[in-house]
Amino acid sequence: MSSWKGLSKRRDRFAELDAALVGVSADTPELLSAFRRDLGLPFTMLADPELRSAEALDLPISTRKAYTGSLLLHPEIRHYPKKAFLQPAILIFDGAGELRYRWTHTEKITNLWGARGRPSPEAILELTRESLS
Repeated sequence: MSSWKGLSKRRDRFAELDAALVGVSADTPELLSAFRRDLGLPFTMLADPELRSAEALDLPISTRKAYTGSLLLHPEIRHYPKKAFLQPAILIFDGAGELRYRWTHTEKITNLWGARGRPSPEAILELTRESLS
C-alpha cells in the first residue's frame, strides 16, 4: 500500500512527463472504491474481477492452482471473484499507445506472493522518464 501512496505523492511529477497512472485490480468495483477512498488515491483504478485486462495484456495471474503442493496459500485468494488475482505489473505506454516498458512480478512464497521486490515509486518515475524520452 505504501507504493500506491508513494505514486500518489509523485502524481505532479508524472503529469510533467504527460504520463497518466492507471491501476488495475481483480477486486470488485465496491472493494476497489473503498480501497481508493481509504488511501486517498487520486488516479484512475479499474476493477477487473473477471481478469479480462490481465488476459489481454498477458499479465501474471495468481490462482489457487499456483499454490498446489504448497503449505501456504495466499490468505486472501478465496475472496476474489475468480479465486485469482493480478500480480504486480508496470506497463508504460507512449502517447501513441506503444508499449515502451514492461515489468511483471511472478508470485512465489519467497516474495510474499508478489508483495516484495517491487520497484519503488521513485524507480517507476525514473523508468517512465527514460521510457518516454
